[in-house]
Amino acid sequence: MARTRVLYAHTPNAAGEWHLLDSHTAGVATKAAEFAKSFGGAEYARAVALLHDLGKANPRFQEYLQLCYREPGRKHQTLDHKGAGTLALRAYAPGNEALLWAVAGHHGGLMDKAKLGEKLKQWRAETPPDLVIPGLPPLPEATELALPEWAKIDPLGFDLFTRLLGSALFDADCLDTEAHTNPDAAELRQRAYPTIDQLADKMTAAQLAEIGKPGNAVKTVRDELARSCLQEASRAPGLFRITAPTGSGKTRSALSFALKHAQENGLRRVISVAPYLSITDQTADAYRALLGSDALLEHHSDAGRNDRDEGDQDPEAVWRRLAAQTWDAPVIVTTAVQFFESLFSNKTSKLRKVHRIAKSVVIIDEVQTLPTDLLNPMLDMLRLLIKHAGVSVVLCTATQPPYERISRGIELPEAIELAPDKEAAFEALSRVSYSWPAPNEPGKDWREIAEIVRNEPQILAVLNTRKDSLALFDALGDDNALYLSTLLCAEHRRAVIADIKRRLNEGDDCRVISTQVVEAGVDLDFPTVLRALGPLDRIIQAAGRCNREGKRTEKGRMIVVNPFEGGIPTGSYRTGRDVTEGMLGFGEIDPDNSETTGQYFATLLNRTALDRNYIDPDTKREDKTRPIQQLRRDRDFEKVARTFQLIPTNDVSVLVPYEPISGEESPAYALREEVIAALRGGRSIGRRLAEKLQPYLVNLPQHAAREAMSRNRAEELTEGLLFWIGTYHPVRGIVLDEASLNDVWIM
Repeated sequence: MARTRVLYAHTPNAAGEWHLLDSHTAGVATKAAEFAKSFGGAEYARAVALLHDLGKANPRFQEYLQLCYREPGRKHQTLDHKGAGTLALRAYAPGNEALLWAVAGHHGGLMDKAKLGEKLKQWRAETPPDLVIPGLPPLPEATELALPEWAKIDPLGFDLFTRLLGSALFDADCLDTEAHTNPDAAELRQRAYPTIDQLADKMTAAQLAEIGKPGNAVKTVRDELARSCLQEASRAPGLFRITAPTGSGKTRSALSFALKHAQENGLRRVISVAPYLSITDQTADAYRALLGSDALLEHHSDAGRNDRDEGDQDPEAVWRRLAAQTWDAPVIVTTAVQFFESLFSNKTSKLRKVHRIAKSVVIIDEVQTLPTDLLNPMLDMLRLLIKHAGVSVVLCTATQPPYERISRGIELPEAIELAPDKEAAFEALSRVSYSWPAPNEPGKDWREIAEIVRNEPQILAVLNTRKDSLALFDALGDDNALYLSTLLCAEHRRAVIADIKRRLNEGDDCRVISTQVVEAGVDLDFPTVLRALGPLDRIIQAAGRCNREGKRTEKGRMIVVNPFEGGIPTGSYRTGRDVTEGMLGFGEIDPDNSETTGQYFATLLNRTALDRNYIDPDTKREDKTRPIQQLRRDRDFEKVARTFQLIPTNDVSVLVPYEPISGEESPAYALREEVIAALRGGRSIGRRLAEKLQPYLVNLPQHAAREAMSRNRAEELTEGLLFWIGTYHPVRGIVLDEASLNDVWIM
């Protein structure tokens, strides 16, 4: 069809080429429809794509683009072009408001319901009624765009459908724009990945080659789990769990199940989700060794720490950053923060990857670490993905919470256990003997606990809070002892862990005082572990650092003590300690019995709030009538994103002058200058610089950060980022005054 007038979607690219509006719109429609096939939404996505940029046909917007081209150094008043398409869809398919949210959110993100209502009034007043984009194919029939039945019937179905539909549009829009404005980046995305079939065949062959080789009892347990996971892989998509002890080969077996299950059911990718960076690092390394690096995307805040500077990037590093935006690799290794906060976000940059989760296998490792006050929203989102987006979920841990029985108001499907004989496996791999405090036994002071530590040549002592860990470290008075907590930056902790492993391997004295930062995903093997009485699942995780490899002739020793001077964090952590203490009143606890851990979690979660209430950012008042699940029903996407945060945002990041090589200047000083230069140049701290800062950051509560600045221990670089000018100790990390430790911090 001949173009009746020239309409532009964007100003010219580096080659001087204008991006024509009909070409852009058709390209987005094709991509969005393709993306939405995974959740049965192709026609919906095509419709929103065909109308998403209708407002750019407004002569006022065309004039704005021309001004931007002629006077690129000046700011020009623009027009909110989202309104025209939103209004057109409201008239065309009035029974499907998800279409409106998708178009209205394709710049700026999904809005709260009240805000969208206000925008619709504003847009009606400023939008010409006769806007058209010549040359486009016709829209689907309006009857085809009615809200899917499942999104009507399921109370939270609308929430998921809107997120998936928006994701398909947002990703398609970004990719088509990138192809015009940055063709080099678009070309880098065109990686030829191995197929799921190829990866599944490779992984299955590797497992079958291992099964049956001679070995000890540990090898027998690993073989049985590996065999079971391969046999069960042909089941239909749904909810699965692997309940198996440390050392049973869960990582390999879960991956083999996921890939073969995806192959058998036509699923598109495997997404491995872990709670801590230390676990994602280990998982990614294991996956690369098994599958090769060309199949894998590792996506978390520290994944690119060895990349070079922004202006000197090799193609692999650039690809990693681009692929992290879209998750189009066949195997993704990421954190719970990235995975769940993307699902509950309202921002286009995070939501654009969500459609890739549909028709995937999601492995959630150490699932018991999911925060209890967000459990209902997270479990409900997993339920929706399983039921309506073709997703399979595998819950992996040695301490499995019975979520189907205790998640209030969430009808999870019954999980299929993939471990063939849990109790036998735990008995065969029992490597630790527990010493528990007797009921009514007086607590021990730091001097007594330090004496226990002093009498062991190799011991890990894990405390409930940072304040307690420093108190025991001081009481020990051992210049050769090591310390671990989040008072040390990530790069510092990495170096300490490497030193611990060296000492253990060489048989040197190795006494370590730590917070729970060491408990999950850190591959250490001590003959003795001491743990302050706390939640049972945390005690079991600490025991996973004791006789981990099972190579010692005697069982490892797990000593649980009750420090009477110790603190305990509030909330579910304190409740977990109280439940554990109550169970001890009936005799010693057997952590190797899955019924014991099931009883513990059932009691804990029945005493704990499983959803988080909305807090008004202006008044700071908590609205107990509006937890996240209610916000989702009310279609308040912005409030959901603000409330759903796995890591609190009220901490302040502090850049610390850690010296990786003693005597050499810390990289933090050069990073501080980069930050200052960016801010002086009127730029924000970009993503690449933020990634470079990550290994040298320590997070402090706001009160501790304010006190540090008042005592000239820290200087503010920008809001939320300080530079530490006080003492950064080569063993203890940030040295805080006693006043700054008046609250208990758990990591």
